[in-house]
Amino acid sequence: MSRNRLMTVLGVLIALAMFATACAPATTAPSATTAPATAAPATAAPVTQAPAATAMPAHTGGWLDQVVFSVVDSSSAITQLQAGAIDIYAGGLAAADFPNITKANLAYAESSGLQYSIMYNPATFTDKKVLNPFSDKKIREATNYLYDRNYINQEVYAGANLAKFFAITTQFPAYANNAAVAASLEAEYAYNPDKAKSIIAAEMTTLGATQDSTGKYQFNGKPVTLNFLIRTDSDGTRKPIGD
Repeated sequence: MSRNRLMTVLGVLIALAMFATACAPATTAPSATTAPATAAPATAAPVTQAPAATAMPAHTGGWLDQVVFSVVDSSSAITQLQAGAIDIYAGGLAAADFPNITKANLAYAESSGLQYSIMYNPATFTDKKVLNPFSDKKIREATNYLYDRNYINQEVYAGANLAKFFAITTQFPAYANNAAVAASLEAEYAYNPDKAKSIIAAEMTTLGATQDSTGKYQFNGKPVTLNFLIRTDSDGTRKPIGD
């Protein structure tokens, strides 16, 4: 085959190959399938706010490892505090102890004190041979004139207490709000033993009692007897009042 004819055949074959390649159906690889994105609901994380710092008070003294409680009689409280046997006396002391507290140079706190009173049993006895004078309202009222509140205050409380005539507490606002009424009642029921004796004598006669030669009352031929229950607890001042 001549050179020219060979070149012609090769040219035809190359052309056919290019045509066949151009006419073949295009095969495209499928693109990767992406899973549909599922958006998670947006949840705001809870904001935890740290508590505000509390300022600690300045510390004084030592930290306690233990607390020892003791029963201490009020009469020895000041002495034991001075001796260092106890650090704190948590009970109340009578107002009469105040001079000794200040003299001992002890730290103290004030508070509204107790109220001391004398109460009666107003019952009428079922045994009609026995008389209870306090079943009579006028006798109970008259005993107000028998009590020298100022004397009790000076002798038992060293003058540091306040006289009390009725249920209103003397140093509270209700007393100040009713000062005029309070003053009139205090004047009316001030210490007056002669007035008390006059009223009591008249009422005892009405109740059927008589006085013997010594002035003591008799009822159905027997002495009229009064039984007292005197408390001895707390600051110990009820005992001298009862006496």
